[in-house]
Amino acid sequence: QTTAAVEQYEMMEIQRLSLRKVIIFVAFLVLGNLMLGFIANFGDIWAEMKGADFTKVPLMIVFVGISFTGGALSLMGAVNIRLPFFRTTEIMFAQSFLNRFTPANAGGMALRARYLQRSGVDLTVAAGSVGLTSAASGVMQVVMATMFFVWAGSSAEARDSAFNLPSKTTILIIIVIALAILGIVAVTAFGKRIVAKVKPQVITLLKELRVLAKQPTKMILLFGGAFVGKIMAIVMLAQSLRAFGQPVHFAALGAMYITATTIAAAAPTPGGVGAIEAALAAGLTGLGVDPATAVAVVMFFRLISYWFPILPCWIALTHVERSDMI
Repeated sequence: QTTAAVEQYEMMEIQRLSLRKVIIFVAFLVLGNLMLGFIANFGDIWAEMKGADFTKVPLMIVFVGISFTGGALSLMGAVNIRLPFFRTTEIMFAQSFLNRFTPANAGGMALRARYLQRSGVDLTVAAGSVGLTSAASGVMQVVMATMFFVWAGSSAEARDSAFNLPSKTTILIIIVIALAILGIVAVTAFGKRIVAKVKPQVITLLKELRVLAKQPTKMILLFGGAFVGKIMAIVMLAQSLRAFGQPVHFAALGAMYITATTIAAAAPTPGGVGAIEAALAAGLTGLGVDPATAVAVVMFFRLISYWFPILPCWIALTHVERSDMI
């Protein structure tokens, strides 16, 4: 500045394009398209909603409660210490409230780690145990996807419900593309940073898993709890379809749900709001459900499974804070 004898000025900040921004942009496009479709078909959707059988709701609420106990069992199986069942279930309600407002379940993961610390678990082990529950959920996602696709592909009734199992060629192409993308990412600077960041966490998870593998009961709780949470969601969606008089083969429904939620998981919105609704509505339409009915079914399902628990989850969060559990 002194040498050139010019006035000081600030450089314009460059807005760089990142993967996160691209995902957010695509997510907003999907949400916008969903909202336009919703507005255009509001009359038909509202008519379908008014014709729903609300006697299915009480049983769905029971299923919601069971899904939370599944999460509690999985967390109990992720640590070597003994956690009280009812208190851990309350923690699952509380962390669910935080997940409604934080992306990638960050709030809920932090609360569970804090609970484990309060229960006498070391910080590093607590974080690893919470990560282990997420890993178990991912494993069960793959296992259940395989189970439902094989079941649906071998069932004539499922094929009649407009379900089509991808051909071997299609599956092979998807695998090759996925491996190619992983390979490209791994050799880039961005990929190397991701690997460097994730590697210590993976090592910690493997150490915890080796310890738990010596305790079969813990392994059953860890993976069984993850299975319960996912299967209850599919059962609730099936119940929602019955409320609208739309029976769909359970295997085809399960395969569709696992696929839709896997795709929607990429959305940066808390709880996948918007992306999950769009993916499920599209999936139900693909199974032969009328588009307006499909949207109504998804709204009904999400209202009971996602929005209804907010009040009891908030009460649970308030109680655990006052009880000095976290």
